[in-house]
Amino acid sequence: MRRVSRREFPAIVQMALMAAIVSTLCCWPIGIAIALVLAMVGVPLDTCVTFGGALGRYAGMATWWLIFFALSLVYAALAFSWEQMRGFPRGR
Repeated sequence: MRRVSRREFPAIVQMALMAAIVSTLCCWPIGIAIALVLAMVGVPLDTCVTFGGALGRYAGMATWWLIFFALSLVYAALAFSWEQMRGFPRGR
């Protein structure tokens, strides 16, 4: 496994911060859309938030945020300009 250089570490932190911002901004609108769909189907929102009662409300919301963070981290890794960080010229 390759070690992360000191030059790459700030870029990784920036990517994680971008993913945290995206997941925080997307969590509420997507949650509202899911709540509306669940209301049409007849499933209580509390069941979805608490994963069927397995978690409490706060732990469920934190878990949903972590799920959104993981998806946003994949998005951020694909959208991040790694070539510029490494000093490569940008392709046209």
